[in-house]
Amino acid sequence: MWYVTLLCFLITVYIVGYALKESFETMLPVGVGSMVLILYFLALCKNMTAIGTIAAVLLAIYAIAFLLMARKGRIAFIKGMKDYYINPVSVPIIVGLVAVGVLTSGHIAKWWDDLNYWATDIKALYYLNGFAGKYGNVAPEFGDYPPAAQIMKWCMAKISPSYDEGLAFAGYYVGYLIMALPVMTSVSGRLDKLKGKCIIIRKTLITVAMFTVIFLIPGIINDVWRYGTCADLLMGICYGSALISILDMKNHTKGFYFYRVGLFLSIAVLTKTVGVEWVAFAVVFWIVYSVANKDKYRERFGAKYHWGVIAAVAGTAVCEISWWVNCLLNRRIAKLTGSGVRMVTDGYSLPDNTIAKAKLFIEGFIFYPMHTDKTVMLDISQLTMLVIILAVPIILVMAKKMRCKEAVLFESFAIITALISYGAIFLAHISIFAPETQYESADVMAISISRYAAPFTVGMIMLLIYIVTDRCVSYKIAAVCMLFVLLTTDYMAAYDCLWGYKATVETDRADRESMIDDAGRKYVDVVAGDTDLWGHRVLFLRDDTQIHWVKDTYINSEVAPVPTVYGGINSESMSSDDIADTIRKSHAEYLYVQKVDGDVDAIMEPFMENGNVYAPECVYTIEYAGDEIILSPHNCLKDNS
Repeated sequence: MWYVTLLCFLITVYIVGYALKESFETMLPVGVGSMVLILYFLALCKNMTAIGTIAAVLLAIYAIAFLLMARKGRIAFIKGMKDYYINPVSVPIIVGLVAVGVLTSGHIAKWWDDLNYWATDIKALYYLNGFAGKYGNVAPEFGDYPPAAQIMKWCMAKISPSYDEGLAFAGYYVGYLIMALPVMTSVSGRLDKLKGKCIIIRKTLITVAMFTVIFLIPGIINDVWRYGTCADLLMGICYGSALISILDMKNHTKGFYFYRVGLFLSIAVLTKTVGVEWVAFAVVFWIVYSVANKDKYRERFGAKYHWGVIAAVAGTAVCEISWWVNCLLNRRIAKLTGSGVRMVTDGYSLPDNTIAKAKLFIEGFIFYPMHTDKTVMLDISQLTMLVIILAVPIILVMAKKMRCKEAVLFESFAIITALISYGAIFLAHISIFAPETQYESADVMAISISRYAAPFTVGMIMLLIYIVTDRCVSYKIAAVCMLFVLLTTDYMAAYDCLWGYKATVETDRADRESMIDDAGRKYVDVVAGDTDLWGHRVLFLRDDTQIHWVKDTYINSEVAPVPTVYGGINSESMSSDDIADTIRKSHAEYLYVQKVDGDVDAIMEPFMENGNVYAPECVYTIEYAGDEIILSPHNCLKDNS
């Protein structure tokens, strides 16, 4: 059904693009974003594969309509679709996306954040065909993380009949490239005006250059993208594309303009919890910009254009509210969300090392580059990037390509959003990140700042490249923008992202497997193939005398879509009442107990009924009979069955 969905997608993109006179590079991110939203609402209904049925029905309608056309109409349709997808702009983009997808499809999850959530959650999404039910989230400490990036990975992962982690990585990289295509629309839109010899070759080379720029932009900001699939980058890209779409009102119908902006805002808010911050920035920018240019808006969209803004924002709000309703109903609340709420409600006091953290923050912000590699070109710091962002509007005013009033708007917007975003990042480091010791050096602090400030830097870079190439007709200006990216990007990260990672894949896989201890491996062997446990929480009681929380993360990733939470078992210090209390608080439906030293049987026997004898390393179904807890065998190791 994946290929049916892809064919339907391509035909639909062409039909809508032809009807609205929108180019391929404009329609592709809109089409992908629209499919993400459709899949999001199907996931809420726990039926994502219904997209294949929808696609099949649409293809049947298209086929009937095609057969009912006159012969000239059918010929025109086929020729139009061929020209839409086979031209000097579309072909390099398609080839580039396929190449990136193939080259990145060998990645495996090795980064802590991936194993904690991103890689584990997508595996569950793949098998469960939608979001987990109540207490069924496989990463309970990160439950309210929104799913847009995961859905993009799902789209690629469904190529395989069994879960392939590498395809999920490919979906991430291809997804971010597609959503960043608005950067190139001002350049590609002028390619038809090229004159002279070798037009096709020149158009192709310009498109390849712009696509390469889009791929390399993340390398300026941070090198997390080389091995991880965190949502900060994608959120920044959607934020930047939303800002570009706000300015790009030429040659678009009224409905398409407002839908496009609202779509990017919706994807941004569904990419990460803090996406609401960036959506708020974009909405404020949109309102101020539309008011400052109300004559242009009225001429282009009519006197009641503000209703389009309201509709786009309302659609974004529906996406945000629907996700939080789903989280509340299914008890998906992240650890950091809970910590933040407790800080607000219980009061917050500055940690003792606040001054030291502030010094590290300032030092990292001013002096250290935004990525860890030392490149042969320019390794710029956050401060340098901010200065460049603020300098561009001034240069445009001096070149008479931007009015002073407009430049003031952009400068004010950049300064205010920078202060808020960097301030929020510093606040996070002295509050919810305060216990984490890895940030106690300026260089690591710089990397953290660049990652969490990626929405600001990526979004503003994208916006300014669009503005510069849109206002300055000469292709030399586009070359200058390209040169900036090429001089400041991290080539080693780009190489590792596409190819270099292959050298360590087997080692990384072995290291990941070695992180699961013998007791954890036995648990994996019992539950991993048990489809009855998919989406049903299991409480794993582990040896309370050992520190095992790091290993638990690797176990969770291995057994997904079986959601696992952990508790302790100790025959010397725990009683049956302690176990009962742990079971009740876990909200688990099943129990698995590690084999530990001591008389555990005496603790567990009170929960056994109907002649059942307790045995460790078995999965038990948890039943509640009033205040009483009853355990009945569900699945055991062979030697305990």
